[in-house]
Amino acid sequence: MRRIVFALTLVLLISGAASANVLSKAMDINLIFETGGDADWFFQTTPYFSGYDSVQSGDIGNGQVSWMKTTVYGSGTLSFCWKVSSESHGDDMQFFIDGVLQDRIRETVDWNLMTYEITAAGSHILEWRYVMDNSQSEGGSGKAWVDRMRWSGGTQPLQVVPPLSEALDTSLNLTTGGQAEWLSQTDTAYFGGDAAKSGNIGDNEESFLQMTVNGTGTISFYWKVCSEADCDFLEFYIDGVLQDRISGLVDWHQMFYTITDTGKHNLEWRYVKDVSLDGNDDCGWVDLMEWSGKILPPPPPLATALSKALDTNLIIETGGDVDWCCQTTPYFSDYDSAKSGDIADGQVSWMKTTVYGTGTLSFHCKMSSERHGDDMQFYIDDVLQDRMCETMEEWHQMTYEITSEGSHTLEWRYIQDYSESEDDDSGWVMIDLVRWSGETQPPLVITLSEALDTSLNLTTGGDVKWSSQTETAYSDGDAVKSGNIGDNQESFLQMAIDGAGTISFYWKVCSEAGYDFLEFYIDGVLQDQISGVVDWHQMVYTITALGTHNLEWRYVKDVSLGENDDCGWIDLVEWSSGI
Repeated sequence: MRRIVFALTLVLLISGAASANVLSKAMDINLIFETGGDADWFFQTTPYFSGYDSVQSGDIGNGQVSWMKTTVYGSGTLSFCWKVSSESHGDDMQFFIDGVLQDRIRETVDWNLMTYEITAAGSHILEWRYVMDNSQSEGGSGKAWVDRMRWSGGTQPLQVVPPLSEALDTSLNLTTGGQAEWLSQTDTAYFGGDAAKSGNIGDNEESFLQMTVNGTGTISFYWKVCSEADCDFLEFYIDGVLQDRISGLVDWHQMFYTITDTGKHNLEWRYVKDVSLDGNDDCGWVDLMEWSGKILPPPPPLATALSKALDTNLIIETGGDVDWCCQTTPYFSDYDSAKSGDIADGQVSWMKTTVYGTGTLSFHCKMSSERHGDDMQFYIDDVLQDRMCETMEEWHQMTYEITSEGSHTLEWRYIQDYSESEDDDSGWVMIDLVRWSGETQPPLVITLSEALDTSLNLTTGGDVKWSSQTETAYSDGDAVKSGNIGDNQESFLQMAIDGAGTISFYWKVCSEAGYDFLEFYIDGVLQDQISGVVDWHQMVYTITALGTHNLEWRYVKDVSLGENDDCGWIDLVEWSSGI
């Protein structure tokens, strides 16, 4: 009996709201569709023009609309068959390209073949709308159908030159400058089909690429140069100190450097030219950059200066009517401090930072202000902790305990009221020696792609999404795990690949044997499923058909009970195009 109920449940799920894959199949095309409005378009089996199925507009009422759309790329020929049964006046089926109405049909029209030429480059939105007006129906069933769609152009966006971080195969944040910026390109590469190339500079000029890292670790990269030997160089620096340089004709090779000092470190690659002449391609390349330590994005210059003045490695923001600034006297520690902006009556100058987790915060402050009205305020997570008025001629230490997890915003505000100034009321507050015992960076966030060790783009959904985690993994310390779903629910993970090739991955499940399954589909067709307690093992599938293919992993539960960890895991997804 249990198996019969499970089978009926699957039938009900399949006959529910149409997915993009079902709409594509019904129209005999591999485009990805969206549907919406007051009711979705859906798959049905009669009437049809070809393939024993078609798509039908949603069951809408007066004054409502049901739409379906997709996106194509570049120039090409579009054709489809459509049919309508509607009110003789008012209700109609419409077709748009990029928001421009192309055709409309109404009343009772049998299957018609429509053909359109798209000549412009770029992306194009194709949309079908069935619209009912606000009047009473006059004949017809109030439905429209589309079938047998064909498109001769592109179904995926054209390749875009990747950003520098992607060209370097890293998640590190990079900046570039000099007389000409570094750029990403695909003509010369060591790994992944792209790399970063130095800018096109002239004599006595330079092109640099920089990034900031935090703490200890190892940096590795591949580099190559094609320059005037012993005159024009590709160089690498750590904290402004030259580590290595190459010139002439030097092919790709890997470099390793270990940083043992804590704190922030600036890594820089420079292509520099001497005062005359050049040789060969006159440039350098860098690829496959890897850093084993923590990542710290470079803060803006003022934030860097404020951090230094406050003797902290926290990232500082400042704003209000006038920014806080750095100054050298007076100070409590290390010959500098931060001072509130030179504001007027009714204005504010603020400074804030973010810390993470639990810990102890302390700082020193002193101020000069009007005796009544102007004050210095300190907030944690927008909750006022202290306010100080009048003049404090000596430095005072303030200490606060933060006991809750998560991120916390710390903010110092100096506010002047609208009354006349008293005392030394150019009005200022000075802060120095900020100390925080907890974390200064957010917890490491692992994307689905990183957890699966792939550069492919992934989407997840269902009743609960898949997530990345580090508790259970086959490779590299992380993997993805299905969502925490209930009875009769599912959690899916999808990606699209183009053309023929081989897909491989490792999977594992811990579920109610024979009832709750981890499944794998190609283009909506079930390939394999596992249940019970099954440890990591590799699956390999060869796809021979051209076009776009949808790969999907689903963790699905039956209508009752659950056992073991009640989830599935996937790791180390690898796609090799071509056969």
